[in-house]
Amino acid sequence: MTLSSVARDQPGDSEEPDQPPTLGRSLTRLLQPVLARPHRILFVALAVALVVLAVIQVVVTVRTNVWQGQFFDALEQRDVARALNLALAFVGLAAAATACYAAQIYVKMRAQTEWRRALTTLLLGRWLTPGRPYQLAATGDIDNPDHRATEDTRMACETSVDLLAGLVNAALLLVSFAGILWSLSVPLRLPIGVSVPGYLLWAALLYAGLGSLTTYLMGRALVGLANERNRSEGDFRFSLAGVRENAEPIALLRGEQTENERLVRRYGAIYSIARRLIRRTTMVSGITGAYATAAPFVPILVTAPQYLAGEISLGGMMQAAAAFMQVHIALSWFVDNFTRIADWRAALARIATFLDSIDDLGAGIGEPDDAIAITVGDGPSIRLVDLDVAAPSGEIVIRGATAEIASGERVLVIGESGTGKSSLARAVAGIWPWGRGRIELPEGVTLMVMPQRPYIPGETLREALAYPQPVDAFSVDVVRAALTRVGLDHLIDRIDGEENWVRTLSGGELQRLAFARVLLHKPAWVFMDEATAALDDEAQAEMLALFDNELAGTSIISIGHRPELEAFHTRTITLVRGEDGARLTRRKGRSRSSPGARGRAHPLRRLIAVIAPRRGKPRD
Repeated sequence: MTLSSVARDQPGDSEEPDQPPTLGRSLTRLLQPVLARPHRILFVALAVALVVLAVIQVVVTVRTNVWQGQFFDALEQRDVARALNLALAFVGLAAAATACYAAQIYVKMRAQTEWRRALTTLLLGRWLTPGRPYQLAATGDIDNPDHRATEDTRMACETSVDLLAGLVNAALLLVSFAGILWSLSVPLRLPIGVSVPGYLLWAALLYAGLGSLTTYLMGRALVGLANERNRSEGDFRFSLAGVRENAEPIALLRGEQTENERLVRRYGAIYSIARRLIRRTTMVSGITGAYATAAPFVPILVTAPQYLAGEISLGGMMQAAAAFMQVHIALSWFVDNFTRIADWRAALARIATFLDSIDDLGAGIGEPDDAIAITVGDGPSIRLVDLDVAAPSGEIVIRGATAEIASGERVLVIGESGTGKSSLARAVAGIWPWGRGRIELPEGVTLMVMPQRPYIPGETLREALAYPQPVDAFSVDVVRAALTRVGLDHLIDRIDGEENWVRTLSGGELQRLAFARVLLHKPAWVFMDEATAALDDEAQAEMLALFDNELAGTSIISIGHRPELEAFHTRTITLVRGEDGARLTRRKGRSRSSPGARGRAHPLRRLIAVIAPRRGKPRD
């Protein structure tokens, strides 16, 4: 992916890369966190423990196989004393097998838990770098990052440990019991005069090989189907969450039926994939089921000629049959785990694609000719130098912007919808890299952007107001004073209560909370993007009065459409739409300190002067 990736509006429209990552690439991504410090020693220890326990388990299984032959020989010979002794010996074997199994479960679950923690930490750390979640969402290259960081991560880590432990155990079983099966096999004499040594081993290899090949050929499409299912499930959950979060506007617009139809269409994709999965899984399950059903009888049928010919005893026959089954189990590892492997590979590919997209985005942003450069300027001003702001698709939205905004200025940016006003603010804030040119910021500058819809975490009000600082960054008294100042004193008694504030409070109250957050943090520069759109004129004047009092001297860049906002600002910049992108035009504002300005004060200025000291509940 590059910075010119095409942005998409809907999660269901996002596409995976044409060629998914190879299995080797996906495994490299999965192993990345466990091979790095400080996790490396722990995971090496857990891996060694798994191998040691697998060896012990196989040793116990081999000893049980030998016991089985001896026990059936004792039964055939009607040797009661020996049979009783062997029965008692089996108690020790069973105890050893149980202890080993319990230890394996512990080590496996510990490895799964630690691996998932390490991978989740890596994913979140790479994803939640400044501006990255927003930029990935803008490009639309990655669908449902929440699902990738939760379900895909859980499946990848848990299944990896299970498959690894099973593969090690299968390999040890194969090596151990292949020798036993070879030693128990009497050469098979074919009618053509050829003798086949170790024919029981060859029979086991042939039986398992045919089953594995057939299963692979019939079930290889499951990998792609599993990936499609995960993506469709994520899109469906995303749509359901959208209905939950926007329940009020949907109800006001009477949009329930439309949402129902849209969600049914979304689920239709899941249903279609499920039908294809059912057909394919039924075919694979039928093969594996028949394969597993016949497995216990195949070794008996294969060894029966030797037993009937008197070449082996009953105990030898049962031991050979048990050894055949162990070799069969080892060689059937692929068949037994084929469906899990398909889901596992899909989860690995989604995680690898997630990390690759983050890396590609970072690499693209790092290219000076394909990204907006943010540099430290010489003075206290913000400068735009030959700035082109582009959409993620590469289309130029603002062309050739050059401007300087001095410290302490209040600048209003206006223009038609779609001329890039919000993109310009986000570019200055450092989260919109698409375009070229340079933005110079003062050294050590503190910025705060106030979008039209403020972000209020679903935590306590104190945490929401302190965000992104820790809650103890501001004392309770300071937080209460800020709420009172913005007219939200009726919320003071609830500052330590956890609620879904986005649902509980009105749009105007949420915007007042955003002003309270600015009042606490006191940034040097504030970018207001329709930050007073939900407030009436009087409430807007109350909030803007903060910048004449407690926040005096704060530099402001505003985006808005309300005409009365011009009176609050010292200068207006207009974005005029053009064929090759919008252009900046400057309109000089009257000095707010000039006699003429005072004599001809705009109604908003007079309103601010009148109500600035006012306190109380909001009117919005």
